[in-house]
Amino acid sequence: TAYREESERAIVFMFPGIGAHYVDMARGLYDSEPAFRQVVDHCSGVLSQHLGFDLRSVLYPETREPSARAGGNQAPVDLRRMLKRNNGDEQSAVIDRTEVSQPLLFVIEYALAQLWMEWGIKPQAMIGYSLGEYVAACVAGVMSLDDALKLVAGRARLIQDLPRGSLLAVALPVEQLGPLLGGDLSIMAVNGPEQCVVSGPVAGIEAFETRMGAEGVSCRRLDASHAFHSRMMEPAVEEVERLARTVQLNPPRIPYISNVTGAWIKPEEATDPGYWARHMCEPVRFSSGLEELLKIPGAILFEMGPP
Repeated sequence: TAYREESERAIVFMFPGIGAHYVDMARGLYDSEPAFRQVVDHCSGVLSQHLGFDLRSVLYPETREPSARAGGNQAPVDLRRMLKRNNGDEQSAVIDRTEVSQPLLFVIEYALAQLWMEWGIKPQAMIGYSLGEYVAACVAGVMSLDDALKLVAGRARLIQDLPRGSLLAVALPVEQLGPLLGGDLSIMAVNGPEQCVVSGPVAGIEAFETRMGAEGVSCRRLDASHAFHSRMMEPAVEEVERLARTVQLNPPRIPYISNVTGAWIKPEEATDPGYWARHMCEPVRFSSGLEELLKIPGAILFEMGPP
């Protein structure tokens, strides 16, 4: 068994995927917790070499009076509206661009994990969802923080340049859903026994949503810019693998669940640059991963998502 039982209840860190980000997330922690602020500041400095700007200028723009940041009663500024710029044929907030949101989410989740560990809460196991697996791998020592930032930023930039896509949550078992998909659609994630996400081109997802609605199947469009974990990611696979070959990959020091297999990551997987390339196209087997985690007696699950 990858996990070694302890006499005390096991702590499991859980790192979410993209979609939960927002301007000023974790601002209170940044202002009040030096350990959290130091990580965010370090990461922002490293990422500025890859992004061409300071991530904090998007995350914590100085658009409020000090009294408001300290907890005053002033109405918050609508930063999403202020930061909008033209992206192709529609308006898109800067923070919602994949090349910004993915590094941003990595930084916040990693900083949260470091803060909890500073407080003495340390994980015996971990699981990440999509981008979240990069955070788990970094915390586990598979890659250094600076290497992880380089890889996450490069991967996000490559995805940003791909054609736009869409995601659809569908209330069907994966065994029933799979045969219904055409050649342009993929299973993006298996989140539960009857909870899956389909990924693909915008037009293909719209047609499939209409079809599912006509058949009485509950489904919901998700807010996403690209068809993550689908064959639409394939044009970037070779370059992601090349990037992964430029960083040092080590066996994990803390066990965590693989998105690709839904089982405990193996050292030969974590240290294989090809694994990180496949990871962006393969479905997220989150349901299987949770089943594996729930085998740990009395495990306490800590979500490291944006507060």
